[in-house]
Amino acid sequence: MPITSTRQFSRPSGDILHSTRSIVLQLLGDIRSEREARQYFSGLNLDSAKECILIKVGSSIVTKHLDSLVSSLALLSRVGIYPIVVHDVVCQIDKMLETADDASRSDRIIQVTDAPMLALMRSAALKENLKLVEALEDSETRARPITSGVFEAEYLDKRRYGLVGKVKAVDQRSIKRSIEADCIPVLIMMGETPDGQILSVNGIVELARSLQPRKIILLSEKGGVFNTDTNEKISVVKVDEDHELFMAQPQIHDSDREKIRGCKELLKNQQIAPGISILHPVDLVKGLFTHEVVGTTIIKSKTDTCG
Repeated sequence: MPITSTRQFSRPSGDILHSTRSIVLQLLGDIRSEREARQYFSGLNLDSAKECILIKVGSSIVTKHLDSLVSSLALLSRVGIYPIVVHDVVCQIDKMLETADDASRSDRIIQVTDAPMLALMRSAALKENLKLVEALEDSETRARPITSGVFEAEYLDKRRYGLVGKVKAVDQRSIKRSIEADCIPVLIMMGETPDGQILSVNGIVELARSLQPRKIILLSEKGGVFNTDTNEKISVVKVDEDHELFMAQPQIHDSDREKIRGCKELLKNQQIAPGISILHPVDLVKGLFTHEVVGTTIIKSKTDTCG
């Protein structure tokens, strides 16, 4: 059947809805002082290279907080900061499994992935990717879906885990070309073996090491790490000093422990950004442009800074 219509994801931007003045006013309205914005912008070199930040989007964000996410990403791209967006679909897969009365397999999403599960994961990832890209395009923000060709992978343990892979190499070309075309790249967490087999991967560490972004941000619905006993947000976690303590504390939720564990792995590489911010999408601009404490910042030790 011939295709009667197509959506152009990298179309010329045309008339931008917001002038440069209105963008700056919107930005300054989200932060405490103009001085803080000037301090941040003074560190950017937008004439010689495009500034990139890596944003990992939690699975519930696209589903429940799409407008806030798109608004923040659009604003960043219009002031010359290029977010590289990677999203997962854990929340969507859980919902699909519950609908299919197959909740008993929910633990297998991370540990074991067979062919039907991989097909389910890829279908959900492609759907959410398209949803985010179209929302960005509808906001006059150019975006490109990047759904393959980035993560070269090999089997983690085929006999034990099935179609789960570990990333061996990152191909930046599609990401760079997207940014060069003034488009936000939106990636899914799927890798391919050299012979073309698709594998489920968690490649955020390898992606950060390859790209060396100015900032790394994890967007979550909770917007930080919390003490479940007091419901207080923990502003800073020093993984070199606090990791074992947090792993042993029952008042820290399992999902937060997993985030801290992943951040510790990311921070092993001294070349990447010294700190990782866990934020809600409504706090993304504030977390980038001000010194106000929002969300949770994960650093290696108390001597690190996150400017």
